[in-house]
Amino acid sequence: MKRTKIYMALAALLAVAVSCDNPVEPEKRDEIKLSTSSLEFVCDQGQSGSVEVLTEGEWVIKDYSDGMKAWLEIDATSGTGNAVVNFKTVETNPYDSKRMAVLSFVSGDAVAKLVIKQYSDPERSVSLSEDLLAFGGPLDEKTFKVVTSKAWSIDESESVIPSWLSFSQTSGSGMEEITVKTLEMNEEIDTREASICVRIDRVHSATLTVSQAPGVEFSISSRSLSFKASEAETQTLTVKCNSSTKVWNVVGYDDSVKSWLSIDKLSGTGDADIHIQTLGLNNDLTKETTLQVKIDEKRCIDLTISQASGITISVEPTLRRGSIST
Repeated sequence: MKRTKIYMALAALLAVAVSCDNPVEPEKRDEIKLSTSSLEFVCDQGQSGSVEVLTEGEWVIKDYSDGMKAWLEIDATSGTGNAVVNFKTVETNPYDSKRMAVLSFVSGDAVAKLVIKQYSDPERSVSLSEDLLAFGGPLDEKTFKVVTSKAWSIDESESVIPSWLSFSQTSGSGMEEITVKTLEMNEEIDTREASICVRIDRVHSATLTVSQAPGVEFSISSRSLSFKASEAETQTLTVKCNSSTKVWNVVGYDDSVKSWLSIDKLSGTGDADIHIQTLGLNNDLTKETTLQVKIDEKRCIDLTISQASGITISVEPTLRRGSIST
């Protein structure tokens, strides 16, 4: 019994000796700290700040989304050991309230959070002195003002400046007066429009509508021509058209009309004289036709042409029975 106890004591001493020669290190736990828990920026782009990462292991930044990347730039999103991470705003805050991002710095199982805020600009707005510039058909110019204290530009992704318009400038740095000119006459049937978006950021913009009424002026000197029954009478019809590209036509000049009427010009552009002539004596009843001088279905003028009848009726006097002649 005593011998057994002695053996047990010796075993315990031996275990202590072994543990002293080979000490068991305590298990290390992952750890990461940041020099600050938050960064704050004013509204403008180009603002910078930094945070110190304190850790002995590898670390990575998580939750850095595409939406965050649109306005916040980070120079390093991973590393090993202590490091300094730099941040910069790459977009002015376009919203009417502050925006915020929360980033997670992760090392193993350890996580440290960084809150980043960018404040709004209370003066961030844009408006226009005119919502609509309405031009007539002829060439003209008008002005409007961009009312803002911020840099602005015409948003080309939302606006297409047509070839018939020009702007004295398409961007500026604040309050500006812009001159808009029409470069060509509107030769179409309907009023044409252009929508112009003036923008200071992704959120704030104002829209200007520019319209131009049809400018083609089209007329004829008379809507009716009356010819005598006599032979080969000629009259002149004057066509007035201020367009150099639109073609006008005389419509309705068919074979039945050609039998008694000659027209020397059936189409043209701009101003012109049309000579209309009867072909001979009208030995029939009054002749009449209605032609059209037209550019299109909406710009169409009726022209009535008539030739008097050349039929003559004579009555010979006759004697009545019982009349007395002297």
